[in-house]
Amino acid sequence: MADTGIPILLVDDDRFMRTVLCQTLQDAGYRVSQAANGKEALELCRSTYFPIILTDWVMPEMDGIAFCRAFRELAAECYTYLILLTSQEGKEKLIEGLEAGADEYLIKPVNEAELMVRLKTARRILDLESSLQKSLEENKRTPAGKRKPAKKAPPRKSAAKKAGTSTRRKAAP
Repeated sequence: MADTGIPILLVDDDRFMRTVLCQTLQDAGYRVSQAANGKEALELCRSTYFPIILTDWVMPEMDGIAFCRAFRELAAECYTYLILLTSQEGKEKLIEGLEAGADEYLIKPVNEAELMVRLKTARRILDLESSLQKSLEENKRTPAGKRKPAKKAPPRKSAAKKAGTSTRRKAAP
């Protein structure tokens, strides 16, 4: 069990699905809040920050696509990673979901191992965003002449160099 303590908002009109996913997420150490539709979720998001939101696509009052669009229009200081859960398959639906503002798209029924690895990706993205925000804040507080130079990353060796072969192409005759 990963004790992340990260708040997650779970949005689904199917009470049974919410119960199952809520238990899975709590077992993994997440703090889970729930909403039965996009309208209810949007109201929660206006008063509470959720770093990760899992939302169903097909729901009454406000579906997941409308929720994603409305959520992305809210003013936010920190990024939220949105995962769209749906039984709708196909490239067109995937594209529609991502264009609406979802970061990830999972087909129901959700495989627990796949969900956990997607959440790990979400945490990695959120950690990077947080680190970037901290660096930007430090740069705002530090006068330009007193900033430390950026550290250069060591050069990465390509697979060919590790194997002792050259990656250069020979000139054409």
